[in-house]
Amino acid sequence: VLFMSLTFPTDKLPYELMLPHQLRMVTSMPNSSLQVLVVDNRPPDYGPGPSDAFLDSVRAEKNMHVMHSDYDHKIDDPAFLARFFTFPEAKDPEGMTIRKATQNRRFPNEMSNLLGMLTLMTQCLDADDDIELCSFLDSDIFVYRRPDGPGMLDMAPAMFDQNPKLIILEPPLLCLHDSVAMDSNGVCKEIPPLFDLSQRHMIIHRERLKSILPLATPWNMTNASFWGTWEKIMTNQMREIGGSGVMQCGYETVVTHPSLDVAPHLTYEEHFEELAKFGGDFPSIPGFNDTYGKGTAVFIDRYEAGKFETELSLREMWGTGPDTRYCMSMRPEKARVDAGLDIEVAPLGMWPSIVPLPQWGLNASESR
Repeated sequence: VLFMSLTFPTDKLPYELMLPHQLRMVTSMPNSSLQVLVVDNRPPDYGPGPSDAFLDSVRAEKNMHVMHSDYDHKIDDPAFLARFFTFPEAKDPEGMTIRKATQNRRFPNEMSNLLGMLTLMTQCLDADDDIELCSFLDSDIFVYRRPDGPGMLDMAPAMFDQNPKLIILEPPLLCLHDSVAMDSNGVCKEIPPLFDLSQRHMIIHRERLKSILPLATPWNMTNASFWGTWEKIMTNQMREIGGSGVMQCGYETVVTHPSLDVAPHLTYEEHFEELAKFGGDFPSIPGFNDTYGKGTAVFIDRYEAGKFETELSLREMWGTGPDTRYCMSMRPEKARVDAGLDIEVAPLGMWPSIVPLPQWGLNASESR
């Protein structure tokens, strides 16, 4: 497996905490069994970043590689984009570049985001022949793995073997934490994505992705989505061929995003401010204030210990529940943080009757 990660100089959470956390949680195997690629997606006009010293130390590790996105040559290189996407409806389909594909986007970082994603995917496609799967987690994604249990990278190979159409897998989302969902062969079950694929956490079968590229893409697709260009294009293409799935075995492992909420829930910064109050035993992180340095350390400590509870319900899936936002990002409250829990307390094992379990491939006996 090639484990891939993307950093940006304005990342709020200390990378020297997040990368080791993710590597501990994605597999039960020693980290030396993984090949690790870190792409520093820093634009040319950005100066030094707070995690530069850590990135320098990563370069010294035998199984880790750090590289920079090539802004000088790839942004305006049609061949770089054409390896992944073609735009037959565009005025100049042969001259399409990352800059042109993102010029009308609503967010100023979309160009750098697409460059970073395609830099990662290029390294995945060009990896050594013994690399079967590529895994990507954004630098602020938190991962839980049951103590002594398998991680997402331990379970994914059997899932790809069982489903030859599968190209992209998403790890279990937070709402699925109560789901065992293993088949009779002990293989984690999957369901089609309910919403868009997330480009922030995915496992890719390298040769299968390579076999379908480049993808012919409607020109308006680059401007149609609130989320990333890569994310929107891949969602629609994978739906057409049935090439994507979401792992269901959340009892073993789940991922979550930081808070994206407002009152009455804690905002991103407020959440880490509250967490940092419990960070007395953790050292400060050079380059980061204690809100994010100690706050991140406290949350990792709690999350890895499984100090959270949530439920699967239609409210959670549709973004109106008290626990999570669309089962992905947490909805923290001060009382929960003070109690040592960062997500709504709900009785584990209790599945709301409104959830259509058979449609998810789950039986009531499969919830613990």
